[in-house]
Amino acid sequence: MTQWCYWHLPECDQYKLPGCPRDFSPVCGSDMATYPNECTLCMKIREDGSDIKIVRSGPC
Repeated sequence: MTQWCYWHLPECDQYKLPGCPRDFSPVCGSDMATYPNECTLCMKIREDGSDIKIVRSGPC
């Protein structure tokens, strides 16, 4: 059984560059997709206006 701790908003304001760092620190989005890091989740939000929150650190 999967346990969800809490949802929180990604801190997208800290990512100003056009690209994301290549560090691998996966996060699970509320769309149930695993993102390589918080920055890539923020890029998804900016690209299509999604309202995705972070469900937890680590893969979904």
